[in-house]
Amino acid sequence: MVADYVRQYYTEAMYQLCNGFAINSGYYTLYMNIGGVFRSPKGGHDPGNHPVGFRVRIGSILKRLAKLVQIEVDGDEPDG
Repeated sequence: MVADYVRQYYTEAMYQLCNGFAINSGYYTLYMNIGGVFRSPKGGHDPGNHPVGFRVRIGSILKRLAKLVQIEVDGDEPDG
């Protein structure tokens, strides 16, 4: 049941992103980015010159959590 709610959240988030809205979860913000330069206001979208992608901006909550991460390396010592 919880997995279904999560799936519904991401489905709605993808619709919002594809309609040009940013998604702010508190942990991160996702937003669409269109690259390139448009030569005129009436020019159409050319995927080769105007690639569409998504960007992620890390939020303050996730930044604080990252500072708390501790890393332990298990295994043999490297040669050298």
